[in-house]
Amino acid sequence: MAHSDRVTNALWMLEALTVAPGHRLSAAEMRRALACTDEELDGYLDLLSTLADRQGGARAIAYRQGDSIVLEGDAARMRPLRLTAGESMALAHVIHALELDPNLSERLERALIAPGIEAGNQQPLFATARTYGPFYQELSEAIEDGVRCRILYRAQTDTQPAPRLIDPLAFEAFDDYAYLVAWNVEKDAERRYRLDRISDVELTDDSIGRREPSDLTVEDHLAQAGTIVTVECPASSDDFSSWSGVVDVSPSPQDPCRLRVAVRVSTASWLFDQVLAAGGDMKIVEPIAWREQLLRYAQELSQGNVAP
Repeated sequence: MAHSDRVTNALWMLEALTVAPGHRLSAAEMRRALACTDEELDGYLDLLSTLADRQGGARAIAYRQGDSIVLEGDAARMRPLRLTAGESMALAHVIHALELDPNLSERLERALIAPGIEAGNQQPLFATARTYGPFYQELSEAIEDGVRCRILYRAQTDTQPAPRLIDPLAFEAFDDYAYLVAWNVEKDAERRYRLDRISDVELTDDSIGRREPSDLTVEDHLAQAGTIVTVECPASSDDFSSWSGVVDVSPSPQDPCRLRVAVRVSTASWLFDQVLAAGGDMKIVEPIAWREQLLRYAQELSQGNVAP
């Protein structure tokens, strides 16, 4: 069964449990409705839990209790909803950014979004919401089952995706992006891959032994590969409070109302997005070459030449 069909069945199960008395249905009734085996039914329950973790919002827990399937959590209190125009625009952007299955996107738009607003028409933002890309579920299963994968990945400096043979280990999520922690087989080293830059995933027939991710923190990785860049922002700003890799914060020698923040950066576009999103309140002080790169980046972004 295709992954999109499994997702559709799992979401149908969630909808059925939501409206069922006491949010409870018999397992036999579920199997008949979905024309599935008991093992497949357990797979749908696992998938619902994975999707709840992916969304990072409402906590819905579907589980077996005797011969019944029970739903608990915030999702069990869902009610029909029509969003306002502003809320619809926000949801439309999220639907587009998450690259959901087209049938699922259409159902969400039809059920929730105000008429006249389409998910596909949303313009990209300078600082986008965290995105897990279209292959989160496949990679999650590969991690769980211990399966070696071949992925197509476009690094920041690449113009085209390139193949990598990897052993997926874990996921890491931050404010802006989510990453796959994996062992690069050909380089024999641990690497992090931004999930929205993965354009294809192929599961191989090779099983892998259980390998735990290294205990290096994000700061450790930045210390190994990051460049120290100094930015200046208003003293009242807390934009940098969630940044990893900050090594120093001090008053600006020219303006006591501003701060200078030295931060280790491994991906230039991340910092450029932070500066652009600040709307002029933040600027790069040094290295000077990064200021020139920022100008080129902004020009390419305005012309639509920078991939999200």
